[in-house]
Amino acid sequence: MRNAINKLSEIGAEREDKRESIKRSQLIYEELKREIITGGIQPGDSLVEGQLAKRFSCSQAPIREACIALSNEGFLNATPYKGFAVNEITMKEIKDLYEVRLLVECATAEMAARNAPSCADLVEEMDRHIKTQAAGIAPDKLWTFLSSEVGFHLAVAKASRNELLSKFVSLTWGRFQQFYFKTLPLRKTKSDPETVKEHSMILAAIKAQKPEESRKLMSEHILLGRETALKIYFGL
Repeated sequence: MRNAINKLSEIGAEREDKRESIKRSQLIYEELKREIITGGIQPGDSLVEGQLAKRFSCSQAPIREACIALSNEGFLNATPYKGFAVNEITMKEIKDLYEVRLLVECATAEMAARNAPSCADLVEEMDRHIKTQAAGIAPDKLWTFLSSEVGFHLAVAKASRNELLSKFVSLTWGRFQQFYFKTLPLRKTKSDPETVKEHSMILAAIKAQKPEESRKLMSEHILLGRETALKIYFGL
């Protein structure tokens, strides 16, 4: 009986250690992802597991888990025997991401309009993100502005009530942020009134339960965003 109790205690301790490892890995993943997006870690930089383990005061296991997750999302490139290196986002990848956004996010906007009556919390969330963005994109507020940009589009996706579409939008925006963040300091004004206006129009159409108009406005928003972003970043 005592052996059985000891065994159960060991199993419980192992499960607790695993949960802590997963939690630690998630925190490391989020921190490294933010640094890659904001340029704290530059394209081409190598991530050495041993050095990161010292930095985060942990074993290399959660570091590797975080790096694998970032690699699966396209942020890192795994090299045999050399670890991980930060990927540069290419113009082709950016164009591909915009194409995916046009296909997926227009559908989620249409579905969100159909579901508006049952998505009051998400509609309020969209409105909060718009108000945050209306405050502007001052140099010390770039991350806040970006977070609200992502938050608005994820809230629309969640309102579609389609979990697969929502996850796909989240994955697309995860990678897209690395490029979008770089465009913010290049904008001519300290705010982005067009983005706020376009988001507001999409939200109004969703509230009014107008699926076709919501889809149309989201399409126009993404296309205009693509034109502006490529022009200010690549000069196209």
